[in-house]
Amino acid sequence: MSKSLGNVVDPKLITDGGKNLKAQPAYGADVLRLWVASSNYAADVCIGDSIIKQTFEAYRKMRNTARFLLGNLHDFDPAVDAVPLADLPELDVYVLGLLDDLLAEVHTHTHAHAHTRTHARTHARTHARTRARTHTLTAHPRAPGLAL
Repeated sequence: MSKSLGNVVDPKLITDGGKNLKAQPAYGADVLRLWVASSNYAADVCIGDSIIKQTFEAYRKMRNTARFLLGNLHDFDPAVDAVPLADLPELDVYVLGLLDDLLAEVHTHTHAHAHTRTHARTHARTHARTRARTHTLTAHPRAPGLAL
């Protein structure tokens, strides 16, 4: 991009949209933030309509996944509903182990300011359900007896 050549993208156009909202819809500040976090700033950073649309789709999927998960927790009371780890089914222990690994990895990348890696791991886990149908699950150290 070059300001003198006029081939720049105005961030206000991404967040608020253009005059024709069908051709240039408003994506909001969160999509712009996600694009920044997912961009590899060590190389040339690309931006355009297709990249912003892909970022919006990733944002929408992550947001809807989080809304679904939080919606299922609305009436959860840890004092009443919590189950000790030893009493959980092996599959639940396996999934909790995967979540623990993901959170540790995201924590490490975030503190190292490797936001591209944080986004990539979170995005991959948010969209892992399609891969889970075609791949066999391997044993996790916290659930070694799990046979799938």
